[in-house]
Amino acid sequence: MCLFIFVVSTTTQAQENKNILLLNSYHYGFRWSDEITDGIKDAIEEIQNTTLFVGYLDAKRNPNFYDTNIFKDAFRRKYQDKQFDIVIVSDNAAFDFLMVNHDMPCWENATYIATGISNYKSVIDTDNLYIVPEISTFDKTFKNIFSFFPETNELVFITDTLQTGKIYINEVREILNNKHPGVKLTVLHDFTLQTLPNIIKSYKKNTVIYVSTVAIDQHGKPVNDYEVARIVAENSNVPVFSGLYGEKYERFVGGSYILGVEIGQTAGNMALSLIENKNDLPQVVYPPVKTIFNYPVLKKYNIPSSLIPDYASIKHKPESFLAKNKNVVLISGLIIINLLIIISLLTSLWLSQKKHKTQLLKAVSQAEEANKLKTIFLENVSHEMRTPLNSIIGFSDVLSEIITKKTEKEYLKIISDNALDLYHLISNIFSFSLLKSHKVTLEYSEVNPAGMILEIINESHLRTKAELGTVNLKLDFDEQLETKIITDREKLFQVLKHIIFNAFKFTHEGEITIKFRLSNNSRTEFNSQNNETPAKPTYILFMIKDTGVGITKEEQEFIFEPFRQANENTTDANRGLGLGLSISRSIIEIMGGTLRLKSKPGKGTTFYFSIPVKDVRSEISAYS
Repeated sequence: MCLFIFVVSTTTQAQENKNILLLNSYHYGFRWSDEITDGIKDAIEEIQNTTLFVGYLDAKRNPNFYDTNIFKDAFRRKYQDKQFDIVIVSDNAAFDFLMVNHDMPCWENATYIATGISNYKSVIDTDNLYIVPEISTFDKTFKNIFSFFPETNELVFITDTLQTGKIYINEVREILNNKHPGVKLTVLHDFTLQTLPNIIKSYKKNTVIYVSTVAIDQHGKPVNDYEVARIVAENSNVPVFSGLYGEKYERFVGGSYILGVEIGQTAGNMALSLIENKNDLPQVVYPPVKTIFNYPVLKKYNIPSSLIPDYASIKHKPESFLAKNKNVVLISGLIIINLLIIISLLTSLWLSQKKHKTQLLKAVSQAEEANKLKTIFLENVSHEMRTPLNSIIGFSDVLSEIITKKTEKEYLKIISDNALDLYHLISNIFSFSLLKSHKVTLEYSEVNPAGMILEIINESHLRTKAELGTVNLKLDFDEQLETKIITDREKLFQVLKHIIFNAFKFTHEGEITIKFRLSNNSRTEFNSQNNETPAKPTYILFMIKDTGVGITKEEQEFIFEPFRQANENTTDANRGLGLGLSISRSIIEIMGGTLRLKSKPGKGTTFYFSIPVKDVRSEISAYS
């Protein structure tokens, strides 16, 4: 069965609401799941405009049900109207469910945070994935076991037969084989709460017991893990280790462990950073590990203090001198504080002599801040203006489908075309501000250049314009239709779109030719004598040629400078800000390529550019 709980935080109308899904592997009421859930709630409860959805797969009690089509269909219907911004999965079962069903619409665009997974290194390259791993504490605890009891020849490891238990068994076996090969490993999972006391009493000298998490007995019946730990502690004649249960039961020696609450808080803080768009968030954040030992048991087995690691905490230890003499310590602390205040005053007097230097540094900082604010202002204005423009363009398209009168359709077309022009202008300003502030990064993915060119042409109705006008559109890449490269799709799309738009904008009759090919060098010229695709190409070359108005030699010298364009002394309805070619050249250079042109006034213009590719896969097929 699967249980869902909704927790809604404070929301306002000023900001867009964020949806977060927490998907637990186990059931509601299971200690580990409840601790992680509480930790996440504590971390994000102060975030406004956020709704937290909590779900459970019940993998402990029903280990196979969540993998059935019945459950998947119910899950899909449950959230068919939701769109999650962040998905947090707890433990291996929930993570596996997410990976297998990653294409579900409710989370296909989300950022993922995986907590408590034990095999995180194998999935560290997954896109949009942040990890709070379940760090193994066995090795650290075993090191203390064999330091405290060097004569140990048998380790009894208590767990269950569920997926997590099997992972723990393999990990413990590997540690013993590599670091303690002479120690016998006895795995104890075939017991009930009634048979467990006599089994525990049977272990004798030179044996150590380690209690791990237990969710079911040998018959698959759910059991309380703390009850298992209590029975072991009360009936054992040999040392018993476990950090988690040592925190609760004084008869345990102790050990290292991680609290579920702290894993949840770490995941919640990661979600908070993602909501706040912090760019310095590491992909893997390790939760804190605690190590505790119980003082009465250490005394019972005569464990010397020299063997206790510095990072460990000692519980149930008799009161120390400091605890007994709180007043003396408090008075001494006040004296030290007064001395520190005196030192601080002396330091303040010395710093006042350097006031002029501080003022100079402040002036420099203010100048840098002003430049930063200018860039931020451009980015914010561009973003805020594009949102209403999207609405204008979108609703214009909707109205054009409804309105039937020709005159009204023409009016709508004027509105849509001008809004689209303004949108492109603002987008250019935004791109220019990012380039000036050096905030452009490359994100590589698989790209089909032919498909991208066709998408640009179809999206902007350029093919229709060519068919209805006096311009012939020639696409010269039939042999490269299935070519795929690895590059930054968004940046390449932006460059191609601008240059192709320019070709149509300034060509009123004649022909526009678009072609590309693969090469082993970065030369931007197209050699008609050698168009064979190399075995391992490292560059892709593009050519956009038109028979438009052309560009003079004088204008070619400054055409790539920002806010400069051809025919600056004339008034033209096609004029823009003069940022497009400047942005295109900057993007191509960031990608490691070059952009150049050839042009004659009245004859037309040809733009060539090349960019390196990380990998090329070509599946040339017959095309009709």
